[in-house]
Amino acid sequence: MKLKAILCLTATAALLMLPLKGAAQTGKSIVINEIMVSNVGDVISPAINFDGWVELYNPSDQDISIGGFYVSDDAANLKRWQLPTSAGIIPAKGFMVIWFGSNDIKDNQAPFKLNCDGGMICLSDASGNLIVSQEYPMAISHTAWARKVDGTGDWGWTSTSTSGESNASAAFATQRLDAPVVDTDSKLFTGTLQVNVEIPSGARLMYTTDGSLPQAPKPDTGEEVSPWTQYVKNGNCEGSDASCFVCRENGKQDENRITNGVGVNGSRGVTVHSVANASNDWTTQFFVYTPDHIWKTNEYYRFKMKVRADKATKMTVQAHKTPGNHIANDMLDGSYDVTTEWKEISYEGKVTQSQAGESGGGWGWGWGGGNTEVTYSLQTIAFNLNVDKKDNNFYFDEISWESLDDGVEEESTLESKDGKITMSKTTNYTFRLFQDGYLPSIPVTRSYIQTSNQYTLPVISIVGNKKFFTDPKIGLDCDGDGTNGKATSATNGQKKNYNCDWDRPVNFSFLSPEGEMLFNQDVNICVSGGYTRTQKFRSFKLKSNKIFDGLNRFDYPFFPQKPYNRNKVLLIRNGGNDVWRSGARFMDPALETIIQRSGIDLDVQSYVPIIEYVNGL
Repeated sequence: MKLKAILCLTATAALLMLPLKGAAQTGKSIVINEIMVSNVGDVISPAINFDGWVELYNPSDQDISIGGFYVSDDAANLKRWQLPTSAGIIPAKGFMVIWFGSNDIKDNQAPFKLNCDGGMICLSDASGNLIVSQEYPMAISHTAWARKVDGTGDWGWTSTSTSGESNASAAFATQRLDAPVVDTDSKLFTGTLQVNVEIPSGARLMYTTDGSLPQAPKPDTGEEVSPWTQYVKNGNCEGSDASCFVCRENGKQDENRITNGVGVNGSRGVTVHSVANASNDWTTQFFVYTPDHIWKTNEYYRFKMKVRADKATKMTVQAHKTPGNHIANDMLDGSYDVTTEWKEISYEGKVTQSQAGESGGGWGWGWGGGNTEVTYSLQTIAFNLNVDKKDNNFYFDEISWESLDDGVEEESTLESKDGKITMSKTTNYTFRLFQDGYLPSIPVTRSYIQTSNQYTLPVISIVGNKKFFTDPKIGLDCDGDGTNGKATSATNGQKKNYNCDWDRPVNFSFLSPEGEMLFNQDVNICVSGGYTRTQKFRSFKLKSNKIFDGLNRFDYPFFPQKPYNRNKVLLIRNGGNDVWRSGARFMDPALETIIQRSGIDLDVQSYVPIIEYVNGL
């Protein structure tokens, strides 16, 4: 193993500090127990960053004070940095984590970082006598190098790091699954898009659509009770109950259209005939109705249905009270293309206030001027089948409309059994493979942006965990709640999260004006600028870093004026101080471009105007 760094812990002589009452001053029994160098959004530090860390373990029966110990990455300079006296103690049979980096934010963290290329950690006494040393290999993202048994024995890789806790619950492996192969790069699209992801034998494909890191599938205990409640009866159409399916042809309602042989694989299904020369889109409609349930604002639901038609066409979707009693036009994804082959449409999300038909909730001061009782009326999803005003036959089967039980949080990690993904709206997917006995694969993120815009500029798409942007305590692109923010003169001494020098892991796609992916890489993002941080549209830096499995540069010629540069950081500017001048956003780049084209031998920044999407917006 090629080692690039040495990290050492050294204790001062006991006479240089006062021991904590009841705590031993010798570090001879301390053991190095776990090391995480490539902490990519996994464990947050006291600096509210994702810094590298080393876990110490005290196997003795006595507390050990570590205030005044020294940490170093140089064997010739064992006293490079001294832990503050407030560092406290490692309790008997207990653990303590030392953080590396972000010392400018928290001065009780080491002012240097662990080495992603590998290194050695040494624990020495004040005389330089080695107590213990431990080599660590080149870092693997989202993975810790840890002892399999606390305090002794072999080391190994685990994707279930346990900072400050016993390693007993960690799962170890020696090999990592290859990254999932996605057949479609990030892109702009119209209509619908089909994406296929390869699933190797024995592996399971997990994915998210909210920018978060996909987590391992939960073990199947055989006793798990579904948190979803189904409100569609006879969804497979094999029974005779058609109370949840209402059809309207040319304005006439027909309550039962379940028919033999028209469903999936020749089973039973619902058939609806759309008339020619219809006066509007909703002359012919198919209603999925839940007579036993009224849907409320913010109720989390998922809907699935398979559909085909004799002729390729389109259908639009509305929210109704009872069938035929319109509430809103924006239900599910709004519209769907229908083909002559069976196609599944699916949607998962929360019912909006307008969809729920919410009413009431007035002031209710007792003067008769307000209704304090909030009521809801959504019971039906209506599919309008006369969009093209032509004669056609539609077929429906395997219909499901479920609600997530109260008190249960929706799962952000989902599983695809076949690797086939269909979408009809802007969606960001992060894919990751899991298999027993292996470390999970690296995540692969693709951004699929549905738009009818004909762009003439390149497009960037930044995808990351929403909480890294907007969480009041750790989000970098929001005011925050004052807990961890930083006060500046620009904010009149008020603490704001966007003032903090925090890094957050994201995925970065660079697309051509035609919408094809030119570059994709996981990077860190941070807010940039001074006073301009107070603006709604802030400047950001995208920073390559070795924590992303060695990818510490951008190997792509983003700037035609400087095609040979290998950039480590890209600045996504909001126009800098130009934003104060009537909202102008081009003064600096305009001047730089003039200098570059003038022939004057002066080095300036290069610039490329772009269209920016962050989490699909």
